[in-house]
Amino acid sequence: MLNLKKGDFFSLKKNTGQNLTDFCLGVSWSKVKLPLPFYLSLFNRKSLTEIDLELTCIMLDKNGNRLDWIHSPKYNSWLIQNNFPLGKLSSKDEAFKHQESDNSSLNNSDKKLIKINLEKINIEIDQIFFYLH
Repeated sequence: MLNLKKGDFFSLKKNTGQNLTDFCLGVSWSKVKLPLPFYLSLFNRKSLTEIDLELTCIMLDKNGNRLDWIHSPKYNSWLIQNNFPLGKLSSKDEAFKHQESDNSSLNNSDKKLIKINLEKINIEIDQIFFYLH
């Protein structure tokens, strides 16, 4: 497992010098402390609350045009307002596959996971963005 923080990067070559052909991008997060309504907060002003985020991947060509995307099939008004369809678990070239968070094959610490096969990526794809929302 490789833990990356904002600004970190890694090489797509294995320790043996061979090129990496496939990998998984997994993200996890903790519960957040949210303020309780006044009538519930006489002694404890904050409560740990589970949040649900979505992991999305967008693939662009060299001109910045969106060629493909994947994201959870859950309803999300932001996605609809920005002209994205309601969900897509696999890219057209099948190089990117979104795993549902209730899948038992996920690592316990990873809440969202995208499997990436570098050998299948469409040659027109120039930039790949992953974001959590």
